[in-house]
Amino acid sequence: MSYKIYTYTDPYRLHETDFWEEIQAIPHLCSSRTLVNGLVDVMQDSIHCLICPLDEIIGDKRVFRSWTRNITGQIQQYGYLTSVYAQLPENDKTGEFDDAFLSALKHNKNSMLEAIRLFVELDIPAASLHPEAANKEQRLFIQLLRGIQEEKNPLFAFPAPPTIPVMKQVIRDKAAQEKEDFQNRNQESSRRNQEFYRKRLAMYDRGIAAAEKWSGEKLVIHGVHQFSPIQLRFIIALEQQGTEIIFLHNFQEEFPAMYSSWNYIYQYFGAETHADQNIKTYRVPGQLPRPGHALAEAMGLMCEDGANRLNPRFKANFALYRDMKVKFFENVSEYAGYISDRVEEAKERIENERYLYEQPQKKMGTAAVLSRMNELIYTANKDVEELLQIYYPEYSRNRHFLSYPIGQFFSALYRLWDWEAGEIRIEYRDIRECLNSGILAKYQAAELLKTAMNLEPLFANVTTYSQLMERLHKDYLPQYQEVRRTVAGSNAFPFRGMTIYQEYKVSQKNITDLMGAIQSINKIACDLFRSDDQQISSHYLSFRKHFCNLEKFLKERQDDLANEEERDLITKLLVRFEEVRLTSESNKMQGTFEDLRNGIYFFLKQKEQPNPNWLVKNFEQIDGDILSSKKQNRPGQNKIYHFACVSDQDMNQSVNDLLPWPLSERFIETAYTPIDLQFQVYYAALCERSEFLRYCLFYGLYYNQCDSCISYVRQYGDETTEEYHLLRLLGVGEQAISLAVSQDDNALVCALEGKNITTMQYDQYQMMAMFLCPYKYLLDYVLNPQPGVSNLFLYGRLFENVLVANVWKRLAGFTTEQAARQYYRVVKQEADKIKRFFPFWRNRNSEFSDLIRRADNYFKNRVITPESQHNRQQPVREYSESHMKMRQIFGKARFDVENNGLAEALRPKAFESLVQQEGEKRIYSLYKLPKAEAKNQEPMRQALLQATMDYLNQSSTPEQRVGPWCYNCGNRDICLYSYAPEAFSEVE
Repeated sequence: MSYKIYTYTDPYRLHETDFWEEIQAIPHLCSSRTLVNGLVDVMQDSIHCLICPLDEIIGDKRVFRSWTRNITGQIQQYGYLTSVYAQLPENDKTGEFDDAFLSALKHNKNSMLEAIRLFVELDIPAASLHPEAANKEQRLFIQLLRGIQEEKNPLFAFPAPPTIPVMKQVIRDKAAQEKEDFQNRNQESSRRNQEFYRKRLAMYDRGIAAAEKWSGEKLVIHGVHQFSPIQLRFIIALEQQGTEIIFLHNFQEEFPAMYSSWNYIYQYFGAETHADQNIKTYRVPGQLPRPGHALAEAMGLMCEDGANRLNPRFKANFALYRDMKVKFFENVSEYAGYISDRVEEAKERIENERYLYEQPQKKMGTAAVLSRMNELIYTANKDVEELLQIYYPEYSRNRHFLSYPIGQFFSALYRLWDWEAGEIRIEYRDIRECLNSGILAKYQAAELLKTAMNLEPLFANVTTYSQLMERLHKDYLPQYQEVRRTVAGSNAFPFRGMTIYQEYKVSQKNITDLMGAIQSINKIACDLFRSDDQQISSHYLSFRKHFCNLEKFLKERQDDLANEEERDLITKLLVRFEEVRLTSESNKMQGTFEDLRNGIYFFLKQKEQPNPNWLVKNFEQIDGDILSSKKQNRPGQNKIYHFACVSDQDMNQSVNDLLPWPLSERFIETAYTPIDLQFQVYYAALCERSEFLRYCLFYGLYYNQCDSCISYVRQYGDETTEEYHLLRLLGVGEQAISLAVSQDDNALVCALEGKNITTMQYDQYQMMAMFLCPYKYLLDYVLNPQPGVSNLFLYGRLFENVLVANVWKRLAGFTTEQAARQYYRVVKQEADKIKRFFPFWRNRNSEFSDLIRRADNYFKNRVITPESQHNRQQPVREYSESHMKMRQIFGKARFDVENNGLAEALRPKAFESLVQQEGEKRIYSLYKLPKAEAKNQEPMRQALLQATMDYLNQSSTPEQRVGPWCYNCGNRDICLYSYAPEAFSEVE
């Protein structure tokens, strides 16, 4: 085998090694883009070759792109698994494939496909696997793999490796592309920093010249530890064609245990290791040892066999890092919040620079924000990246397609389509996703979303598009018109407060726009998923027709997208979909809708390699970025390299965590006896993942020429972890992170613009709202013209109260005996009159029955007095308009509250005097509020008005009052105050 292994001690002086002259003109394929950038930063003038990431070469369409980015193949592979799974019950003679097992298989089909693709990439024959050492799921995996290999299934045929002549052209093209990409990224630098621009172009020109001369004789692979199967196939294929592979990586002879995983993995290549003899030690010139460097040295010493803490070097290092603490975050949200604060600080610096130099406003790019961040953060846990993309989607240039609005539209559309019904199903969340995407250019997305949120109750209890359209046309719009024209005393008048009927919140144009938008969504889905050559009831669809429709859809909307990144992404997708369409035409590709949905979702969710300009990077990107610290430790710069998620859980990853289901470490070690180089190297790298993360932390601390910071997240869901054990052994203490959040940072501030209010008209019901909760008064009567009723629960309470009021009006004055004879007839008549205003419960008698039963209970126990129940000739009490209005607005007229300080805090004296004390309870009776016509209560009315004006003119906080009235408040989901743990029991 023609392999060489070269190691170097000082990454800043790689160009001074004794082997640099040999390799300086050979194509240099690195583990990451950050390593490329770091090497270019420190040794630009010494680079005479193409230097780029290894995976970007492998992703070339002439290499292995037809496997890694082939949506056609992936969808067909899904289809293959679907067809095999469908046959399992028929071929199951032992009865082991029961319904529960088949359901689990279907749920984990993505993982099963990933496992099969992994073994195809590793080129492992199914015949070499031992079923007797496998469980049921793994035996099925072996069966599937055997069937694929025995049939020589073309869907799983791995592409042939590139020949040397092909690789020559790939290298030439890549060298030219690197120069072109640099020019596109640095157009401003060509004017502002001409010397930098000139030198960098000269480097790329040297690389192009060297690529033209490259014979394919030698190739450098730099810094790769976690080999992927495809990387190994590429490397081994080139070596077998006569290319000498030179592996290059960092190594410290002083700490062999820290680098033991490199030796363990690279031993399988059977090559001698040559360690550079020119530079045998690393020392930072002109700097005192930093605490991070001292800690790294202590880590290296601790890992050695026979480590002795009495060693003077341990003591010397500890004296340097003894004040260094590992910060901890309680949870991932706190960690993400900390990063968010650093991003906001960087954005503020950019804004200050713009103001200082009066530069024109333009979008803050990720690289610009990253360069202004004082902390450069690297995480051992990649999951936090997803959370940060939610925090800052505009900076995530490496987002997959489904992270963009148009991608979210697609994702929701595939979930909504009902293949058997031939129309979309109604799922409010997915409908809202489509409306919010901005894809429907005819409408304003913000207006559509607001309308949908106000009309959310109308989406209840319908499952199909046809049902929703019928409800909106026949059951809702006529009632909307009636309520809009209503006058006092009519059947519709009490329902003016329902959000779905409030014209200032939902205009008729809003309604017709929403209906038109949902119709458009259904039409788009029909155009995409229906085809003329196929019956709707068929379980299979033609992918050819689907991809034709998909291309047409994207092209029509590409110019309407406001986001330039989305337009670029669509252009790339169109190229891929065109390839898919041509392939599907040639092989008549078809499959189930589930195959199409899962395959496209899997494909669209793929991302490129980690972005070197993302706000938080993974540990694999430390090796290159650390090299930039050399120019960041100058006066005026105080960069901190922050190594995050350094906990036992995040740093110690098992093989089972890294393998797709149903594969496991036990299965690999008992069911397979590896003899081929490719698997041995891949599995060795998998087993050494934890050691690799340890090495990354060591490397980052040891070679960092700026300050260092270490942190970890203590809580992941229900699991609690600890500081990384190696740091604990070295005596590095913990420190809770300080988020510098003041006590009032989260307080809501209300500021009403305009002149002070000096006079206002007294309204008893407005004062009731102010009495119970000033914030309710503000929302219901100042910011809105009237109180609103906004959810199904409150709609039910409104139905109940209106029914009680209407029945009471009709029976008031009758004797109890007379009322009893016609009571149920009256209740039915009055209920039937108002049911139509609740279209979301139409044809669902159970909801109405419960509400009628509650109204019946209130009427019999509260309206009819105890005396009249015994004396049947007693009249039903006189109808009380004010009492029923109180119930409709506040739920009830009296509230008993335990003395807990929540409701009475900062209550104005005028209102406090209305509260009664009964034992341990405070009584809030709405009857205590003076009526407008009561002349003897004028002083009280004026005092209440003055307190209210003081609140509006002087208060800067909402002054929420938590109490049982929150239960019936239409603003509860806006306020959220009642959901606080200390308040929840008082409300419920």
